[in-house]
Amino acid sequence: MGAPVTAIHLLIIKVVADGIPGFSLSVEPVENDIMKNHPVRKNESIFNNGLLRRIIEISIVFTVATLIAIFVGRTYSIAIAETMTFVVLGWTTIIHMYNCRSEHSIFKLRFLSNTLLVTTTVVGAAILLLLVTLPLTQNLLDFVSLNFIQWIWVIALSIISLVYIEIKKFFNVF
Repeated sequence: MGAPVTAIHLLIIKVVADGIPGFSLSVEPVENDIMKNHPVRKNESIFNNGLLRRIIEISIVFTVATLIAIFVGRTYSIAIAETMTFVVLGWTTIIHMYNCRSEHSIFKLRFLSNTLLVTTTVVGAAILLLLVTLPLTQNLLDFVSLNFIQWIWVIALSIISLVYIEIKKFFNVF
């Protein structure tokens, strides 16, 4: 098996799942308790508040989800593994945008308070879905159709980061 995703697959994920929805986070409404945060000193690193640990932690979660997609997909075929990996990487990235909205649980936020984020993530997820299901794009990008069980795996693996971070936020350890 070569690379589970190609350079063009990664480029699509970066633009559709990461880039465009990422801009939507810039219009996220200010949190009500923002003034309770202490000011950051100008000579203080942005990593002093545990950001580096969180980046490493979520990277591990993303990696594990992706490796599981590859492993499960390979039990069917290499083409299934590549398709599952592409969708899991893309959808995990999109879903993670909701983790990035706030230090608070997504269940404490008004879901539609950032309609631009909702719109761009729904459109991004739909584009990724269409890329792996339409025959023309399947042929162009070397994807194959997934069966029901494979889609269940893709959905479950794609929400792992959301569940993981929500649990950490619930126990105030994120």
